[in-house]
Amino acid sequence: MAPITPITILQAFNVPAAEEAVVDKPTNSKNNPKPSEKIHLCVDPELILLPGYGTDKKKLVKASCSSDTTKSTEPPTKVVLGDAQHWIKQGRRIINYEKSSPAPALNRLTLQYLAEEDASTYHINEADIVRSAAVHLLHPVNQALWQHTCSDDEKATVRCQAESIAEHIRNDIAYFRNDSHGMRPFAVIEMKRRGIIKKHEFENAAKPQGRKDKAPEEGDIATAGFKNCSLILMKQASSYAIGRGTQYVVLFDWDYLILCFFPDLDVNKPLDWRREKGIGSKCVVTIIPFNPESHKMRICLLGFLAEAFVETPEKVKDQN
Repeated sequence: MAPITPITILQAFNVPAAEEAVVDKPTNSKNNPKPSEKIHLCVDPELILLPGYGTDKKKLVKASCSSDTTKSTEPPTKVVLGDAQHWIKQGRRIINYEKSSPAPALNRLTLQYLAEEDASTYHINEADIVRSAAVHLLHPVNQALWQHTCSDDEKATVRCQAESIAEHIRNDIAYFRNDSHGMRPFAVIEMKRRGIIKKHEFENAAKPQGRKDKAPEEGDIATAGFKNCSLILMKQASSYAIGRGTQYVVLFDWDYLILCFFPDLDVNKPLDWRREKGIGSKCVVTIIPFNPESHKMRICLLGFLAEAFVETPEKVKDQN
């Protein structure tokens, strides 16, 4: 059996630090006389892949609408295929900020380690994805995001809630910005059973209309629209965005991380107005596949949530 290589949360984001390949690892306490250790920030991407948990891929999995609100919500018709590098850049901005912080601020990220693969885990239902995602994906992302918001000048903190219910909508994971104006949601994550997200359906929706032979590229705008499972998933994402008042929604089934950004949604308007006007005509969809890019999932999600946190307006009266 191969030896286990401990990976810190900071290393989990695979920061390419040519200008600073190592930093001093802070000690656990002021009374610890040991000199600071040198920790390497750059690691082999193979070491930070999400675990390849087993699943029954032969079983046909379909998406379904769970509420009348979702059924009645129309998704955007113009699809832009996003570039993962944008979210990686946002994530690296957070990590680079933390690297430049005083040693105590690095404690949370350098004294904690990624969880090892759980040999007893097998993905059969959505709850299995929620459990695995909480351990391997959300925990390191939340630690980095929390540390950044606490050390930044935003004067706001992050709250991550499971099974959050509001306006007859239940979200698997909802993120809230908590400041002097109160709490307001800034992002939503919807977990799905393995196999529900069909990459080709999202890519087909992003193909220029009338040119089915042309592969989608970053920045393409189309009106081909979503079909089959992707249609239902985008109805759900649109419904959650409208109900929660956020432009940022994530879909995740372990095989794919889908980052959905709805630029046309005016989150400053009241809920009734948002429901009447709808999600808008355009969305930006970024697809990060487990194979071969699961090492990018954490930093892309961190960048996505960090941007959502910063771009979320202050809570206003009677907004939701």
